[in-house]
Amino acid sequence: MTPLAPILEVSLILLCMVTAFTDIRSRRIPNWAVVAGLTVGLLANSYLFGWAGMLSAALGFLCAIALYLPLYLLQGRGAGDLKLMAAIGAISGFPNWIFIFIITSILGGVIVIGYLLFKGGLWRALENSVFIVKELLLLRSPSLSRPELSIENARSLTIPHAVVAAIGTFVFLGLTHLPPPR
Repeated sequence: MTPLAPILEVSLILLCMVTAFTDIRSRRIPNWAVVAGLTVGLLANSYLFGWAGMLSAALGFLCAIALYLPLYLLQGRGAGDLKLMAAIGAISGFPNWIFIFIITSILGGVIVIGYLLFKGGLWRALENSVFIVKELLLLRSPSLSRPELSIENARSLTIPHAVVAAIGTFVFLGLTHLPPPR
């Protein structure tokens, strides 16, 4: 986990704030914000760090695509979530994006469990998780047998992923400013 240049930190903060706000308000992540994030990530990293910066930004982008594209294809994530995490990857670079992904995943899990405990439905979610794993092992899309598992289904339980990604990114940024251990 390496600290980012100030322009990259500001870009990440702005991208996360805009997309979290729009995801809460309209459940959409605007393409203009994602394109701006991708552009800033690639150009700023290249300008600041040369070819190494361009490679880091490209690898951060590609890691996000590699991890989120299967989730999108299985209808477990929206296209906006995929594009947002790719933009975050381009700005933060590799391996920082991996840390952001891990933090976001842990926070997302905690938030979902809390939400399910509050709304009631934890048992059903555990049953669905077992079903999803079984279907994936059989190389089948879980949402084909159970349409409620598709993110496109109006009855499916979803949370705005941009909010969770923003919180994960802000935690990452905070951790990069902690003094090193002695």
